Amino acid sequence: MIAPGRILLVDDEAEFISALSERMETRGFKVDAAASGKQALKMADTTNYDAVLLDLAMPEMDGLEVLRQLRAFS
Repeated sequence: MIAPGRILLVDDEAEFISALSERMETRGFKVDAAASGKQALKMADTTNYDAVLLDLAMPEMDGLEVLRQLRAFS
């Protein structure tokens, strides 16, 4: 069996992040949460993630821009 991976959740809605993090953690995933694109990029600069779940509509920096910048890390 493959061990669950490390996931980064990025969303500006705190209640959504809290609920989804809790559900994923109960299934064995290691979850980090970011409330903004800028915060997510800082976290991804120091931690390797197996998957990133992004909200597309966020203030300051939308999910597509975050994805573009995350891909540049590879």
